[in-house]
Amino acid sequence: MAVTVECSGTDVLALCLSVILACPVPWRTRLAGVGGGLALILALNTVRIASLGRAAASPELFQALHLQIWPAILVLATAGYVLAWMRRALRPSGPQAQGEPAGQLLASTLRRFAPWAAVLLVAFALCGPWLARSAALLAAGAWTAHAAAFVLNAAGLPPRPAATSWPRAGGRSW
Repeated sequence: MAVTVECSGTDVLALCLSVILACPVPWRTRLAGVGGGLALILALNTVRIASLGRAAASPELFQALHLQIWPAILVLATAGYVLAWMRRALRPSGPQAQGEPAGQLLASTLRRFAPWAAVLLVAFALCGPWLARSAALLAAGAWTAHAAAFVLNAAGLPPRPAATSWPRAGGRSW
């Protein structure tokens, strides 16, 4: 089993963070949302890689987990988190919100939110090639692989590093 950059979960993470950062709420609320999203996705991705390592002995199970089950879990869990965070973050509060109808407040929020979400989504798509060569992304992928190795060791399954085609942070291949 080889853990590569594609295993880092950065695509789901980037979409989660772009939605949260585009949401028109105070920056403190956004940063709290970013922290929660980051923790959720890193934890799920670490468990995902560890479970794939455990399932590697069964090619059918590995394929199902790798291509269908875990991607669905990551997307659904992230979408659920983002929706729950937005519901809480956009909840009307304070005296100015009490006098404004809820529908009008939501429409106003969506008019500000939708363009920013679209801009950040396009920026993510345009940055794809750069992200694929990013040293920071490679380091994050290596960290995720090391965290998964720790989980595998804790479960009594010693991980075996595999040679990959991308260099590890610091220029070494593994």
